[in-house]
Amino acid sequence: MPTWSNYMLMDATSPLMEYLMLFHDYTMLILLSI
Repeated sequence: MPTWSNYMLMDATSPLMEYLMLFHDYTMLILLSI
């Protein structure tokens, strides 16, 4: 996802973005596990 990569590069140090990244990874893990 190009947009997600851009967000990570732009606000990698932002606490909110860090939380969103963890939430995104956790959600994808659950979806892939089902």
